[in-house]
Amino acid sequence: MNVRLEVFYRSYYKNIYYWSNQAFGNELYVETIKKYGNNFWNYDTYIACVEGYSQTFVACDNYVDLNLYFNQYDKERTQTKAYFIDDLSQFPVDDKSIILFFDKQNHKFIKMKN
Repeated sequence: MNVRLEVFYRSYYKNIYYWSNQAFGNELYVETIKKYGNNFWNYDTYIACVEGYSQTFVACDNYVDLNLYFNQYDKERTQTKAYFIDDLSQFPVDDKSIILFFDKQNHKFIKMKN
């Protein structure tokens, strides 16, 4: 009986206030540092965002400073090359870029390029 209750409560974790922030951070780690390892620091990372509120994609003002996030993994770097961009024309076309969209409903990143 206890297991069934635990499964029930865990199914609602995504509705907890900070769950979306935690899911964003977990997925960002998986799609960047875990996937590329030390080579990640050679890439520019761009995360597409939308202005204002969106049910589907992350808003630009939800997560302001990506440097704070990435500095916990490599404190020697003074500046991480990770940016939020709301205009698709600003995305670079080179091979040293990672372009991601974050799907808030599924708590997953959609990789657009690299």
